[in-house]
Amino acid sequence: ATDSSNCGACGVACPYGKYCAAGACTPVCTDPALTYCETACPGDPLDAGACCINTLSSHTNCGACAHACTTAQSCLTGNCECHAPYDNCSTDGGQLCSNPNNDPAHCGNCATACDGGTPWCKQGGCSATP
Repeated sequence: ATDSSNCGACGVACPYGKYCAAGACTPVCTDPALTYCETACPGDPLDAGACCINTLSSHTNCGACAHACTTAQSCLTGNCECHAPYDNCSTDGGQLCSNPNNDPAHCGNCATACDGGTPWCKQGGCSATP
């Protein structure tokens, strides 16, 4: 059974990015380093390989299909990690990317918060003016 419109049984169609092999819908990915992500498929039957994603480095499929990193993060070995100029200011082991140059909650470093008479953060220092 290799009919992608009737794969393994009548009326069982393989989704885009998969083909029928031995009665089972199989991803077009042949590289073991790539993961089939249906959400990444462009919808162009001529580009089914686009469904095959390296989840160790994909910004929009980091570590798993459809798990996107924020604009302050890069995907490194399947994990969203803060990248420059952002620092990870999480206190619970997660990711809280903060720009120490302008974040009043983490001004200059993760431990310094601006408040009172100097509520703004400018170039890594608390300031009385925005």
